[in-house]
Amino acid sequence: MEEQYLVSIILPTFNRENLVSRAIFSVINQSYENWELIIVDDCSQDNSISVIESFLKDTRLKLIRNKKNLGGSGSRNVGIEYSKGDFITFLDSDDEYLPDKVKLQVNLFNNSKINNLGVVNCGRLDERNGKIYSSWLPKFKGDVKIPLLSKDKVGANTSLLMVARKVLDNNIRFDEKMPAGQDWDFLIRVCLEFNMDFVNKHLVIIHHHNGPRVYNNVSAINAYHLQLEKYSDLIKSKSSIFKKFLIRKALVEFSNNERILAIKTINVSELKNDQLILLWRFYFKNFKDNSSIFSKIFLKFLLAISFEN
Repeated sequence: MEEQYLVSIILPTFNRENLVSRAIFSVINQSYENWELIIVDDCSQDNSISVIESFLKDTRLKLIRNKKNLGGSGSRNVGIEYSKGDFITFLDSDDEYLPDKVKLQVNLFNNSKINNLGVVNCGRLDERNGKIYSSWLPKFKGDVKIPLLSKDKVGANTSLLMVARKVLDNNIRFDEKMPAGQDWDFLIRVCLEFNMDFVNKHLVIIHHHNGPRVYNNVSAINAYHLQLEKYSDLIKSKSSIFKKFLIRKALVEFSNNERILAIKTINVSELKNDQLILLWRFYFKNFKDNSSIFSKIFLKFLLAISFEN
């Protein structure tokens, strides 16, 4: 494939001296070679800068050092402003691309039959302690607003996505005020304007570890609240979307020992007589956790009838 298109890869990092090399090597080893890697260091206090500088003999790599801590979203936005690519993709500093990630996504941008294409997704492998324990492939393409708003598994992780320059020219950026779920928020705004396609292959390894992450219990709950507030009209535009979103929100709260908050979330006047909501209300009111055999069976049943698609 002719490599006439420049791809900008944006890699934000903070205190990842032991992990960032793996991410950088995964870019250097791409089968598609016309790329620029923009590494945005968010005021690391460890040895990350020295590690990164050891790679800078490759002129395709650029290091940007934030003057103050901006977080993952702010650092991605900084990288976007420095990017020159026809296509832009992202990589978290603790994850890695498989060798054909960039090539296959660029190829799909050039050959997809989907009109108004703005973003290309791909599959992922999940690793912990040296073992792949889960895999996922996308299934939604075209107009994906409804499954996204419904919190179906569209695949919003930033490391999976490649976007066309026209998306960013439309002034779409990461919301720096969002405490978690910034990738979902970004993809929602992309897909309000553009369509999606996907490469039906696992092209990214997501590494799970015990180090610090933006996504934690408190930030996850706060993010759902802000998302509902920010996209209220869209989420409430269809009862099926509203129902799924509230169930997902309540499940996050319940799994983080906020049972009362989960009951409050599910107890909305607009859906008070909905049979599915009544079942979930019963579950949250009558089970303090998911430890009993009956609670596990009942939860499995509820998940099956709530998210069967």
